[in-house]
Amino acid sequence: LYADIPAAAKDGAVTVTLESGKQATTPEIEVVKPVITGVDKTSAVAGKDKIELSGTDLDLVTGVKNGDDVQGFITCEYVIDSPEKITVTVAREAYNGPFTMTAANGYESVSANVEITYDEAVSITFTKPSFSVGRQVSITGTNLQNIESLTIKGKKVISFVNRTDDSMSFGIPEGVGPGVYRLGITLVTGETFNWPVPFEITAPYTETFIWEGNEDLAGWGNSPYLGAPNAFQEIGIAEGDVIRVYFTTYNDWWQIKTYAGHWGDPFKFAEIGGGDTITPDNCDASAGYFAFNVTADILAQLINQDTGWGGAFQCQGEGAVIKGVSLIHYGATEKVIWEGELYSGDDYNNNLEIGTEDDWVNAGLEEDCEIRIYFSAKSETDWQIQLFDGHWGELNDLNMPGKANQFNAENSPEAFGKGYISFKATKPIFTKLTTKAWWGSALIVQGKGITVKKIAFL
Repeated sequence: LYADIPAAAKDGAVTVTLESGKQATTPEIEVVKPVITGVDKTSAVAGKDKIELSGTDLDLVTGVKNGDDVQGFITCEYVIDSPEKITVTVAREAYNGPFTMTAANGYESVSANVEITYDEAVSITFTKPSFSVGRQVSITGTNLQNIESLTIKGKKVISFVNRTDDSMSFGIPEGVGPGVYRLGITLVTGETFNWPVPFEITAPYTETFIWEGNEDLAGWGNSPYLGAPNAFQEIGIAEGDVIRVYFTTYNDWWQIKTYAGHWGDPFKFAEIGGGDTITPDNCDASAGYFAFNVTADILAQLINQDTGWGGAFQCQGEGAVIKGVSLIHYGATEKVIWEGELYSGDDYNNNLEIGTEDDWVNAGLEEDCEIRIYFSAKSETDWQIQLFDGHWGELNDLNMPGKANQFNAENSPEAFGKGYISFKATKPIFTKLTTKAWWGSALIVQGKGITVKKIAFL
């Protein structure tokens, strides 16, 4: 009996089934795979150079890509010259990293890293690899005045703090959340392209587990209810949040389907192309979890579930053990510098030297963070707070009406109801608060009829 091995075949046994239904199985067979053994260049120019990858069985290659799964793969054109050599065109959006060959059966072979350089009308370097939501993105480079406009995730940048020929700082467009992105560039000539080197937008988040345990899905034989019926609703689930399903696997082939806690149709996820089954083909089990966005449809199924039975979440599958289910909510979280109660006196009687001069640095204060001073006041209409850095330098950079470094009932009427005043750590203020003098405090507060209760930043 002879049989052709399909291009998508993987390592394993071959099973023959007779008309009678009886089966015979061969010993394990290892299929031939393409293997990279060398690359002819250690550096290349994106969009212009070609590289040669050498190896064995390269005629089985069905795709070549540059990069990694964190920063995103860039597809490259290639020509199979022989089973021992492939010529790859370095894509315009390629970046420093390896080139990966893929065969029809999914097996991959990875080259050594190749340093990628660029020959574009502009040159860009991000001042750091990631920027927080609400902060400015800063770049340096050359010929930046050749840039007509910028986009992130297709959304146009409209707020520029600095724009010169060798540096730029700009705000993240509204609606762009955490993720890895490439900067979209439109030149004054009208040419458009994406800058190849990615950058990351991050956001603080809180992760709350609705259930933790150890549930073996046991070959579709166990369909556990996970968490109390309204667990998600009770912790404030909202559209745009992220749910993580933590799991381990014990078979090469495993599957997981997920449901709301009262059955119904399985969830379908954009993260896996609209499918409803999590498998090794669409999820890397080494991460330890599968994460998906809470869409309006998923949200509707997860709330109002308290019907007297079931749970918040449910799983079915095989070859996997569910370890936990959590909700991630993105949003600014406070870092507290100091907490207590200190009274200013009825009329500037006490100088409140709060914290130590290292507190801001130790807590990770960054430029443009929002600083909050929580307080209570004897009178809603007659209170004052005057601020100095921890070394008695006036914070005139606050530029408050009346007295530059003073908040009061007249210029901040909403503060009494909110219970705090707030201001941005602009560059001058940030510098004053984080400069070390080997004496002093984090902040000095004076005031009229106020009690300081907490100092924090977002």
